[in-house]
Amino acid sequence: MSVTLLGNGTILVAGGSYGDGAQASAWLYDPKAQSWLQTGSMGQDRVGHATTLLSDGRVLVTGGSLSVFPEPMRAAELYDATSGTWTAASPMEFPREHATATLLADGSVLVAGGHACGIAERYDPRSDTWRRAGTMLDVTMDHTATLLDDGRVLVAGGRPGVFPPFPTDPCYEERAPHPGESAAPGFVEAPSGDFGDIQFGWSGIATAEVYDPATNAWARVAPLSVVRVDAAATRLPDGSVLVAGGFSYPRQEGDEVRPGMQQTAEVFDPVSGHWRATGTMATPRELFSATLLPDGSVLAAGGCDGFRFTATAERYDPAAGVWRAAGSMRDVRCNHDAVLTDEATVVIPGQPSAPVEIYDPATNSWR
Repeated sequence: MSVTLLGNGTILVAGGSYGDGAQASAWLYDPKAQSWLQTGSMGQDRVGHATTLLSDGRVLVTGGSLSVFPEPMRAAELYDATSGTWTAASPMEFPREHATATLLADGSVLVAGGHACGIAERYDPRSDTWRRAGTMLDVTMDHTATLLDDGRVLVAGGRPGVFPPFPTDPCYEERAPHPGESAAPGFVEAPSGDFGDIQFGWSGIATAEVYDPATNAWARVAPLSVVRVDAAATRLPDGSVLVAGGFSYPRQEGDEVRPGMQQTAEVFDPVSGHWRATGTMATPRELFSATLLPDGSVLAAGGCDGFRFTATAERYDPAAGVWRAAGSMRDVRCNHDAVLTDEATVVIPGQPSAPVEIYDPATNSWR
């Protein structure tokens, strides 16, 4: 499911998995009243989609899949918070899931990665049109994307998207590898070992690149210190970017194979284009939420450590470069989203059938 804080202070929760399939339903959560209200359903079932709050208050939903199995789609929709209804937007050129969608300074949206052969796209809400936004240097999904202070977008880590692309993809002929070529740029093979048919799923990349809207092109920057898939990235008040957690490689635990979770973190300097190590989290995490708080600290909450979910949370102090405990949620959470409300509290909505977690930075506690 996707979670978006609207201009009126309510939180839109849309789509998500339903068993092996997806759903189109959408709900609004009111943090002040602590109540749910069902709103209009999307025109398409979606899981693994991306949502972006536009400058005019509407919400753009892009891509996703009809099920938890790879079936990326081109369809896009727009949500009007005033009427509570969805309308179809122009479809993307390329089908995508587990992509990122970043609002740029001019109000357009950059959609990158997600099973689309590395060709990015840019959406103009005023004309309801898409255009190509250069070709990424790596074919990625489950990466991070962060808008920098100078208007560029930093993309870091992730894992190779489906490659070769589906024959039905418009970019199939453009990006399909020739005999003897690497199957996926930036692909990092998992360590040798008997990991069966899951080996591809655990592979990832440590590379990073930036998109410049002015030139509509991508450029390489220094790589991460380790491979990070499903990590969390947060732009700090000084313009640098904190990237924490994620998984790297599988590890053997008895008869089981578990992903190797990261508890390390590093900070990107947009001026130098390089990374530096910073404090290590107490708990290894992937698929967790990271929220910038009003005091400039970052709240990391929940996530997965291999096949185990966690309720723990911790807070990063950029000045000291250290993490401190931030209490534990009532329930374990993984692959969730969090939003910072006007009341300076962090809300992690589930669905109407699941409890909502609210964190108060002033008391460093959950309720």
